[in-house]
Amino acid sequence: MQKDRFINTDPAVRNLVLRFENHEGYFDVGEIESIANFYLDSKDVEGLGAVVKHGEKLFPGDDTVLLHKAYYLSMSGRHGEAKSILLKLEKQNPTDTDVCYALGVICSSCGQPEESIYYYLRAVVDGNEPGVVFGNIADEYYNLGLNGQAERYYLMAIEKDANDERSLYNLACIWQQENRLEEGVGFYEKVVDEHPYSGSAWYCLGCVYRWLSLYEKAVDAYEYAVAIDNALTDAYLGLSECYRKLGDMGRAAQALRDALEHSDVEQRRYVRYLTGRIFLDDGNYHTAAAYLRDAVKEFPTDYLSWNDLGLCYEKLGDIDEAAECYRRAINLFPHADGLWMSLADLYINAGRFDDACGLLESARSEACDVFAFDSRLIYCLFKMGKRSRMLDLLLYDAVEHSNRFDELLRQFPDLADDTEVLQYINNLKR
Repeated sequence: MQKDRFINTDPAVRNLVLRFENHEGYFDVGEIESIANFYLDSKDVEGLGAVVKHGEKLFPGDDTVLLHKAYYLSMSGRHGEAKSILLKLEKQNPTDTDVCYALGVICSSCGQPEESIYYYLRAVVDGNEPGVVFGNIADEYYNLGLNGQAERYYLMAIEKDANDERSLYNLACIWQQENRLEEGVGFYEKVVDEHPYSGSAWYCLGCVYRWLSLYEKAVDAYEYAVAIDNALTDAYLGLSECYRKLGDMGRAAQALRDALEHSDVEQRRYVRYLTGRIFLDDGNYHTAAAYLRDAVKEFPTDYLSWNDLGLCYEKLGDIDEAAECYRRAINLFPHADGLWMSLADLYINAGRFDDACGLLESARSEACDVFAFDSRLIYCLFKMGKRSRMLDLLLYDAVEHSNRFDELLRQFPDLADDTEVLQYINNLKR
């Protein structure tokens, strides 16, 4: 479902944007700024570039236009040029908090958290949206691994806005990392008591309950969250996970169906995949396959859904369909070892050792975990009676992977049943 790009947008700004996109009339510098801010908030790089270009023609050298040009350049990956413009603006007017804020954003994009914090602290002095700035400062401290400082600023951000989803959730993540979830429960219970219509606070309360395995309480919190804000897609995902943990697969799937109504394109892809995965994990392969077929129909480039659809067909005994799905997944994302392993194991389990051998030989040189490929290849060569090639490969792998030979024997116990092979492997381990 395509989200309305003008949701929560002031009607006057909406009209300005539509006029600009339809090339209707003249725009003063304040209107250019409003249009640029809309595209900036929407992360619409193309739109921002267009309005900046138009603004430069009308008002060459204007500070507001240059400020948004810096944002455009940064969003386009040209951080150095963006920073250069902003430093010139800062030199002209060191107290301009809009410029300081922009420098904070761009320094963050450049991986300069200390410098970013410096500029954010200068930006917050004007009192404009301090919650956002405090949250940004907290993010930089978090990236530096300074959880104490990050916690302090997230709390300051939440004090300014009890519905600040970013700060509420990141604070919960800190407490999870530090095994302080009980403290988190107390905090979020207090927030929702004081701000009962904060959907984000209810969502975070649900998260800490879920992380503590208090699934029934988490369900109640997530239900409150979506009742307040039915566009909180992550709350539906949390709700689904809780129902799955409680063994109620029907409600788990329903929560994901509800999520689809409020998901953007990338979220829909993941929700579709998760829906199939629920039934796959429950061993309901026919239902899982139905959902995953819908997923790949809507998102034919989703390699995870293709791979899991292959697993469904494999469990249902349709080897050829499974192999085709696994192949589709590999073609879409050939750099994932696990996708190759799915197809190789299918062939091995079906006794198609020649097919498995050819597949593994074709991909092992590009593998991240070469021994995962070689262990299967060794077994295929063993089953095919190609002992000389198998022994050569064992000797080759002994240089770096002899410590994994016990893993090989556990994975393929047939090898240990062959006295000659077992003795050869044991000699290589010494």
